[in-house]
Amino acid sequence: VKLPAKILLATVNDGVLTMSDVTNVQDPDCSRTFVKTWTGVLGSDGRVTGEWAMTVSGTCNPGPVCTSQGTFTWTRCPDEGCERVLCLN
Repeated sequence: VKLPAKILLATVNDGVLTMSDVTNVQDPDCSRTFVKTWTGVLGSDGRVTGEWAMTVSGTCNPGPVCTSQGTFTWTRCPDEGCERVLCLN
């Protein structure tokens, strides 16, 4: 999947698609880690539906880890319209 800033590789296991992205941000006084995960299933209509979650942790603000989550639906682009599809063997 190509996002504006990077390409993410997805794994498919028993029909479940999973992608994740980890971003570390280092400031002079602290650090933060952003973990974003998307998990979905490809439907017969060609759309992927599932859930996403983002977890933020680090040393900037004391307290519990912050998590946000929700649902998503992606519509597959036509084969001739995709910018890039990578298949790993």
